[in-house]
Amino acid sequence: MILELSFEKGSSVFESGTKVEDFLFVIEGRLRYSERIFTEGNFFLPIEVVLGLPLKDSVVAEIDSNCLLFDVEDLGDFSERHPNLYEQLVRSFLDVWMKMLRVHERSLSKLATDAFSFFERSGKPSDVLRSAQLVLELVKDPFVVNQALAVIQKMFEGFTPEHLKQLPEDEEVAYVMTLTSLEANDNPLDWMFDVLSFCEKFKESSRSPELLSTLLEKLQMIGDRSAAETVVSVLILRYPESEGTPRALMSYARFLKNQGVSAWQDEMLRILTSFPDSKEAIEAERVLKETLMNA
Repeated sequence: MILELSFEKGSSVFESGTKVEDFLFVIEGRLRYSERIFTEGNFFLPIEVVLGLPLKDSVVAEIDSNCLLFDVEDLGDFSERHPNLYEQLVRSFLDVWMKMLRVHERSLSKLATDAFSFFERSGKPSDVLRSAQLVLELVKDPFVVNQALAVIQKMFEGFTPEHLKQLPEDEEVAYVMTLTSLEANDNPLDWMFDVLSFCEKFKESSRSPELLSTLLEKLQMIGDRSAAETVVSVLILRYPESEGTPRALMSYARFLKNQGVSAWQDEMLRILTSFPDSKEAIEAERVLKETLMNA
């Protein structure tokens, strides 16, 4: 049973006998306990770490934010009832688990397994790989570990001669299969694997940079900067002569700008230096001049 405690301002009481190692505490804002203030913002820790000592008898903690207490054994139900907060939890888990002072081993293993399962179904490629790597570090269940290993090997060791032989020899058939995967498959990790596999087998095909550009657009739509950067690098290194490469680089620069990443200016400069005769270079020069004038 999940215990939900949501307050704008007030207190939460944990009753005597609570097994604190079975719970995590989600904080959105600030928590005060025994004159100590915890301001981690969207941070989660085992209760013992948040409060600084094991719970004994009834404990009252003042909060001036929304808090949620849930049983880690009931994550499936939690994910269905609170999908947005659940996604925030597993994303936060990837970012902050190493900062935890201590944690109950079962809770950590359960979260690593659940985060991996979540991202494997619908996450960004970079999140899938990070969660798979966490599984190797934190989970002992051989079935889950083998799943994580399969994901890592698929990305880093998948482009073997044996695998490429499985692709149709007919470029047109392989192209249609890859394009169908991009349009119908919901798993971004599969998008990358299928497109990069096509590009590996049909390196000289004009369809390779075309598929990479389509892949880049889809990765930018889901906001995966790391995966998008990988695709841009492949385009620049393998297909510098393709007309689509400077267009893709301009698209990536705009993507970074919209995300508030200052490196967008570096990408504009790269367009100017690497593709000086392209129409994208004219646009990049105009944008950079406007930026300097408005600085």
